[in-house]
Amino acid sequence: MIDKTIEQIAIETDKNYKDYKKVLGPVIEPNGWNFYSLTTKRKRMFIMQNPGEETKGKAKINKEQRDRVDEWRKDKTSKNLEKAIKSMQEALLNWLSHDNGHFWEFFKILSERSIIDKIDDKSKNDHYNEYIENRFLEDFYVTDLFKYKVSTTKLDNALYGKSEKNEKFRKNLMKILEKEIKDVNPNIIFTFSTRTWETFYTYFKKKNMIEEGFLEKPKESREKTQDTSKDFLRKVSKVHGLTFKLTISGKKIIVIPLCHFSKRFYNILIRDSYFRYFRESLDKNKKVLPILKH
Repeated sequence: MIDKTIEQIAIETDKNYKDYKKVLGPVIEPNGWNFYSLTTKRKRMFIMQNPGEETKGKAKINKEQRDRVDEWRKDKTSKNLEKAIKSMQEALLNWLSHDNGHFWEFFKILSERSIIDKIDDKSKNDHYNEYIENRFLEDFYVTDLFKYKVSTTKLDNALYGKSEKNEKFRKNLMKILEKEIKDVNPNIIFTFSTRTWETFYTYFKKKNMIEEGFLEKPKESREKTQDTSKDFLRKVSKVHGLTFKLTISGKKIIVIPLCHFSKRFYNILIRDSYFRYFRESLDKNKKVLPILKH
C-alpha cells in the first residue's frame, strides 16, 4: 500500500513540472522521474540527485521507469503510482548493489553506532547486497532533490540559472522538498553530492532554518576548517561529514552533508578520507547520537 502523503507529494511534483515545462522548455525535459518510497514512516532520510547513469545494463529499467510514470500521469491512481515507484526502487537498488559496493562502509559505521540495526559484515559482498535488497528501504526514506532525471547540463541550468524563471522553479521545488521533510519528520538527513548540498543549504539558510551547528570538528581537520564563510559552508567537499541542524516546525533535525558516493568520485577525489571524516564527525558529536537511534 502507498501512503496518501506520498501521492500528494507526487501530484505536487508533477504539477510543478507541467507548470514550468512551458516556462523553461528543454531545461528540465526529464529522462525519467526519481521517487523511491511508498511510505513516509522512516526516521532516516537520504536526499540525492540523479543517482546512477543510463548504461546499457540499466537502459531497460530506465525505459520501464518512464513507461510506468507515463501510465500514472495519464491515470493518477494509487495502483499506477505504486507500480511506478516500485520500478524506480528496482533501478535504485540495482545501481547501489552493482556499482557501489564500496559504500558498505557507510552502513557499517551507522550500525556500529546503533543508528541502524546491527548488520553482519563477515562477508562484505554477500551481506552488502542482502542489506541493500532487504533492508535499505526499510531503514531510509529516499528521495531526490528535484525528482527529475535529467542530463548534467540541463540539471546545472535548472540549478544555477540566474533568470527569474529559473529561480521560481527552484523555489517551488524546494518548497515541495521542505513539505516532504515535514511529512517524513526524520531524526537525521544525509544529503549526497555537491549540487544537492549547495541547493539544500542555500535554500534553508536564506530562511534561517539551518545552523552551522557542527558541535565539534574532527581533530584531523580539513583545509580551512575554521573558515565559516558563506562559500565555505556551501562547498560539500569542505563540510563533508560535519553535523548541521535543520529546524522545521519546531523540530531540530540532524543534517550531514556528504560528497557523492559513486565509485568514480570515491576513488579519484577523497578515497579513505570519505569514511574517516564521516566516522570522526559522528564520534566527536556523540551527544547527538541518542536522538538518531530508531
